[in-house]
Amino acid sequence: MENQKKLILAVAGVTTLGLLFVLFKKSSAQTPQIPNRPQTPNQVMPEPDNMPPDIADMPVVGFEPTEPKVDLKGLVQAPNMANLSNLLFDAFNGAGTTWKDGQFGGVYGVFSQLKSDNDFDSLNEYYGIRRVNGGIFRKDYTGDMNSTMNYELSKREIRLINELLEKNGVTRRIIINEN
Repeated sequence: MENQKKLILAVAGVTTLGLLFVLFKKSSAQTPQIPNRPQTPNQVMPEPDNMPPDIADMPVVGFEPTEPKVDLKGLVQAPNMANLSNLLFDAFNGAGTTWKDGQFGGVYGVFSQLKSDNDFDSLNEYYGIRRVNGGIFRKDYTGDMNSTMNYELSKREIRLINELLEKNGVTRRIIINEN
């Protein structure tokens, strides 16, 4: 039994040394030359005075900048209420609840997009009644937006959402279930 332990340790040691040797060889391999540097000793880089002018140093003659033809704010458009309801469902569905995921995703991201009572009502209507997969540790749950939020979020998290709604000028609130 003792000889087997020694053999296993010897094999593990040799394997580790072999891996370290391979890593050392790869890291000490010659790095490729940068193309604009001389490749041989007899090549000479031009002196700074003999180099062609940089485009940034050239005078601007008759050039007027124009406004971009693309509305840059339009490149990332806020999702509509149907998209937001799906993002909210995705935040609840499966193991765990996503609080914030990028600009629009997660519970906080969805509610940060609401700017009026109409937005809140539309989100609630689009969300409808859905069945949320509880993941490994929780049972599946079927309910509307308010009841699902009470099932998925703590009272503190719901209060944070309600504070966000108030800050955004929305008077509607998620009702906290006291049971």
